Amino acid sequence: MSNSVFARVGQRGAVTLEFGLVVVPFLTLLLAGIEMGRYLYTLDALNHHADTTLRATVVYVSNDPSSRCLADLSNAIIRPPLPVGLSTGQLTLAQPSCILNSSSKVITVTVSASYRFSFAAGLLGLADQRIDRVVQQAL
Repeated sequence: MSNSVFARVGQRGAVTLEFGLVVVPFLTLLLAGIEMGRYLYTLDALNHHADTTLRATVVYVSNDPSSRCLADLSNAIIRPPLPVGLSTGQLTLAQPSCILNSSSKVITVTVSASYRFSFAAGLLGLADQRIDRVVQQAL
């Protein structure tokens, strides 16, 4: 009977040690998964915002391509609202451009968006990532 009492006393800290060994990799994987989800959401939101801006520009230009292609498109179009989670301070949306090819009568509308994404933990040199998105549409 005395041997079993000593055996239990010797294993008292084993659960704490095992928890300490398991919780660090578990939390690392959990937080990395959350960060990757946030990065993928930001990437998709930026793609959606650039596509919506392109759609608004194409609708504006296609009504009268000869005169509206030469206008200042950044003031003429109604920009869509910024998706939730994106901050205006980190978004750079270049002025939408319109190029009229006189030989083929093709109009190319281009929208360029850039976003500076900041990871919560700057591990492995991933502190800031720049996400660039360029969309074009020919009319």
